[in-house]
Amino acid sequence: SKSRAKAGIFSISPRRVLVLHEIMSSEDSLKSLSLDYLNLLINGQAFSDVAFSVEGRLVHAHRCVLAARSLFFRKLFCGLDPSHQPPPPPLNWPNAGGGSGGGGGGGSRGGSGGAPATPELVIPVSSIRYEVLVLVLQFLYSGQASV
Repeated sequence: SKSRAKAGIFSISPRRVLVLHEIMSSEDSLKSLSLDYLNLLINGQAFSDVAFSVEGRLVHAHRCVLAARSLFFRKLFCGLDPSHQPPPPPLNWPNAGGGSGGGGGGGSRGGSGGAPATPELVIPVSSIRYEVLVLVLQFLYSGQASV
């Protein structure tokens, strides 16, 4: 009857699970997720909270992604003990030294207007070339790097 038909909509049979699994395997899901992360990197400043200054160019990134994918970055951003927050590495705040009026073109980060986002941490990098840094970040974001 009517209530039985409604219950059938929400029941999951092994065949339906198999079909759903075939539609989107975990590998496809992970690949899609890493492409989403890679798009965050490629699309620049949106939501970034750290940038690397290398060869006069800024490469924007996301601390949470870097720390999750690399012990080096986890230690850099969080220290050995996550409850202990050491002072951050040398930083350079964008628009530092400007007046307190806030009329200088608005925040350059964070989407469609409104209040400017928190200034991102800028880390100077002199030990590797720009192209190498981009490849490292590409690998951290997607698990793949095209050489």
